[in-house]
Amino acid sequence: MADHSRAIEAKALLPWPRWRAALTVPGSAILMVAFPVLAAVLTAYAFPPQNLGWIAWVGLVPFCLVIPNSSWTFERYLGAILASLAFYAIGLSFIDTFDQVLSSASPGRFRQLWLAATTLGIWVWPMTLLLSRRLHLRCGFPLTASFPIAWVVVEHARHWFCLLLVGNECPWLHLGYSQVEFGPVLQIAAIGGMDLVSFLICSVNAAIAVAILALHKQEWPGRCERAGLALTALSFLAAVSYGSHQLALEAQAPSAVFRVALVPRARMIAHAGSEAHMLDRDLEGRGFRPDLLLYGENTVESLPIPSTPSTSVEPRSDEGGWGAILRDVARKMGAHLVVGATRVSNSGGSDRRHVCAVLVSPEMGVVAWSDKSALVPFAESSPAWADHPWVRAFLPVTEKNDDFTPSGRMGTFATPAQDLLGEVRLGAAICYDVSSVGTFRAAAPQSDAFLVLGNEPVDPRRCTPSWLLNMTRCRAVETHRAIARTSIGGTTCVINPDGGIMAASFPKLGTFEDSILLATLPLSNIGTPYGLMGDWLVPLCWSSVAIGLLWSHRTRK
Repeated sequence: MADHSRAIEAKALLPWPRWRAALTVPGSAILMVAFPVLAAVLTAYAFPPQNLGWIAWVGLVPFCLVIPNSSWTFERYLGAILASLAFYAIGLSFIDTFDQVLSSASPGRFRQLWLAATTLGIWVWPMTLLLSRRLHLRCGFPLTASFPIAWVVVEHARHWFCLLLVGNECPWLHLGYSQVEFGPVLQIAAIGGMDLVSFLICSVNAAIAVAILALHKQEWPGRCERAGLALTALSFLAAVSYGSHQLALEAQAPSAVFRVALVPRARMIAHAGSEAHMLDRDLEGRGFRPDLLLYGENTVESLPIPSTPSTSVEPRSDEGGWGAILRDVARKMGAHLVVGATRVSNSGGSDRRHVCAVLVSPEMGVVAWSDKSALVPFAESSPAWADHPWVRAFLPVTEKNDDFTPSGRMGTFATPAQDLLGEVRLGAAICYDVSSVGTFRAAAPQSDAFLVLGNEPVDPRRCTPSWLLNMTRCRAVETHRAIARTSIGGTTCVINPDGGIMAASFPKLGTFEDSILLATLPLSNIGTPYGLMGDWLVPLCWSSVAIGLLWSHRTRK
């Protein structure tokens, strides 16, 4: 009798009567495993390189169909474990290609890193399933609330897990980043960040699952579920309406502009006259005089930056090599330069290397610099545990040159503009800094726009450049700041405060470089609710989980 009831309950998951008639008990168990795996595969295709963002709105429906089911516990959680492995194996597979494009003293180190990252994410989907079932079945939350709450909580837990494990943020496969091409929905990131976008996507998936279950059970869902369905529909319509309104306002709003020339060149020529001649050749006939020339990350070799900025128009006695070349190029072009370099500082008697962005004035040479705050895990930095002999024997993912030192914040450059009174404040970020939401949010009040100096390995499927571009577009929406991005190997572009791309150029096939991109950078000093309140949705979701579980525990006594 029990087996028969379990089979009947599992049949309700399928919409087509002819499938119901043919369904057997073993088939039900297979579906409990197959549905989460199917959801994981579909959702992984919403991210680069496929970038099929629309799939995210329906891809999690099979996973949501499994949540209310009260049978097949082992099969259900087995499916969630396999779903985690499939999700991260597909979504992070671009890491495996780095061995082909980066020289490494340890061949195969990135493949090992990919397998390790996939394995370490094995708990994510089972934990999401556990929390959403507890909130839905024991606490009485509608599925349209329990599933998105559980998803946001687990995504945040994964964020802290990465911080503790590798000492840096790893935002890969965050669900909200799949919607960079859906402009109206992306605008709600200015209210609640990418977590709010993830919440809405999960809520829509859960609503579709509730509708499917109700149709096939041929009965109306309960009052709580009906309220959840109505609230989800209203939330989606409100998000699209708000986003469309913001896009229309952004298109009409006049703003001050700053002229930039983006130079995606892998290396600056070590001769001021030759470099200036090449720039003049690229700018010839365009009728465009830039206020600033922006190069990419590590454009020049190690730069001897003085302990204090230069305050004199006379050449410094300690300034030579690249410092003199940069000043001469700025003088010949009549514009400020921002160049990516490496510098060495001394702390406690030991040298520390920094990846930095350097502001060069035509009159005073190097006047300011900003160090990179978010280092690439296992490429520019490594956690202490990775140097253990046992770890190196089984997982040699680190190399001897992983010794850069991060800064704690983003620096801001002040530069003059031709058509504006006063100076323009530009926050300077470097490549992987775009993964740090807090860094951009903290720098936004002191910045009129952002500069991003990029340098991305061109993997065969262009996953890394696509991921970093998507993150940059999201940072623009969250802070309502335009971003000028020079990328060596990726997309060089200017991004509007609404996340749209104003102008872009791509590297030529088989090279890391392209011609100079000339564009105007809109300036803004308008704040956003997200910039003011931060990640307000995350503590709200954690509180909902805690209160719901405590309440259900008390009522069961």
